[in-house]
Amino acid sequence: MAETLKFDESCTTPEKKTGFAYRAQEVLQLEHNIIGKWFREGITQAEYDQLAQSKKDAFPYTTNHLSKKDCRKYQNEMHEPKSQIIIKGITDNRQLLKDSIAWDIDLDKLTETK
Repeated sequence: MAETLKFDESCTTPEKKTGFAYRAQEVLQLEHNIIGKWFREGITQAEYDQLAQSKKDAFPYTTNHLSKKDCRKYQNEMHEPKSQIIIKGITDNRQLLKDSIAWDIDLDKLTETK
């Protein structure tokens, strides 16, 4: 069975699910940035503390740079699979939004001059 994005219980509409998925994508990117910095130049304990517990379990803190092997492990086994799950969540809900008839769109009234 394929993994899917687990939405917060408050996400009951395509709009909320899409917003949640975009926020999840941003949080994943912020984590990716910390891992990348750790690989390139090292990170502080405070930066390390921002990582998800699963990353802390996989990569104990050190003031040294993260090894290339560990960086690749993070990218291939942790970041990329989760990124694909989030992208699918965005794509699935984006289509629901596009198909929505919640709004009566009049293309002649769609823009305004301010």
